[in-house]
Amino acid sequence: MPAEILPSAFQALYSDYFSEATHDVFNGDYAAALAPNDVPLQANDNVLSPEQIKTLVVGARARCVPTAF
Repeated sequence: MPAEILPSAFQALYSDYFSEATHDVFNGDYAAALAPNDVPLQANDNVLSPEQIKTLVVGARARCVPTAF
């Protein structure tokens, strides 16, 4: 049986790929995607616990949130 010829892997620079609007689900506005990771300048009730941040990070791929982890 002959070896299967696979197409070459798609390669692009991150900045080139996401500069195209069809690849950027956030349309260049990442504030909402990154908001859970904001560190407040002063204590308030809106701070996420380490467990909540872990849950967001672990589930990021399922929600199509780009990450750099």
